[in-house]
Amino acid sequence: MSVDVMRRRRVPWDWTDILIFVGVMLLLPAGTDDQGRLLTLAGQAIRFGGYVTHLVDTGLQPSSRNALESFTGQTFFYAVALAVVLLLVIGRRHATVRDLGWRSVATRWLLLAAPLTVVALIVAAVLGAISAALFPGVSNAQCTAVRAEYGHVILIAIPAVSVVAPLVEETIFRGFIFGWLSRQLPWPAAAVLSALIFAGAHFIKLLLLPLFGVGLLLAYLYHRTGSLWPGVVVHGLFNLVGIVQILNATSC
Repeated sequence: MSVDVMRRRRVPWDWTDILIFVGVMLLLPAGTDDQGRLLTLAGQAIRFGGYVTHLVDTGLQPSSRNALESFTGQTFFYAVALAVVLLLVIGRRHATVRDLGWRSVATRWLLLAAPLTVVALIVAAVLGAISAALFPGVSNAQCTAVRAEYGHVILIAIPAVSVVAPLVEETIFRGFIFGWLSRQLPWPAAAVLSALIFAGAHFIKLLLLPLFGVGLLLAYLYHRTGSLWPGVVVHGLFNLVGIVQILNATSC
């Protein structure tokens, strides 16, 4: 067993930290709208995006304004999620970001990011075809959502999808969740469970299988290297290809 794997097996957070994180992100209300409906943190993020965009709006086109609101809201949501993890890991458990996997890695793993992204894209395509056969008639909700949020304003979409999302999601799903699971279970079982959580957290039926496959690859990278950086790069490139395809397509 490598030194990095041994360190990850001694991560100081436990199931209670995972439960607190889930509670903050999914269960606890963040307020109430005008019709009295319960707003989650995601709803507050959307409102925050609109508020910030209103402050900086100097005659933006409607499509650009909508894209900027989406970027601001998504970034706010991810910032809160990351803050909760850091409070639990550093504040509650007195660990460090290195325990989450934010440590340097051999250059060869970064150079492998491009071919590994191709592997991820192939895996996602194959599993996506299987998923489409299993769920005929189900549309790609991610495609329609992304197009509604960003239109064709790709320069705003790329930082959100290919930079912010990979950095935070790798910290949460690989560093925080898989890091704890791999202390409790043999790493293959931990990888499978973390990949299921990663796929399920996106709440898109048609993408469950593709994201599960990608999640397995990203968990393996973290297990093999002890660093989040290779996974962040692969995740970012994977999302980059996806966002370019979605925003340049004529329809979903």
